[in-house]
Amino acid sequence: MKQQTIPKQIQEAFASEVQRYGNHIYHLGKEAGVAYYGFAYPDDLDIYLPSVYGYDGHSVVITDSAEVARLFSLFGVE
Repeated sequence: MKQQTIPKQIQEAFASEVQRYGNHIYHLGKEAGVAYYGFAYPDDLDIYLPSVYGYDGHSVVITDSAEVARLFSLFGVE
């Protein structure tokens, strides 16, 4: 499987998580020309809905909690 390159803009959006927990950014999937990325938080951390950012090739797309839930359902994330 080809390793997904994480855009610099997405790495910057997750900078505080990466600094605190390490580089655990992953590609969720792509919809309507936007590639979505999540962050794999440590198992012992209680996070209701983690942050998800999209990248349309030019800028970061911010998601709200309803959109995160929809994207997780769409891409099969539990």
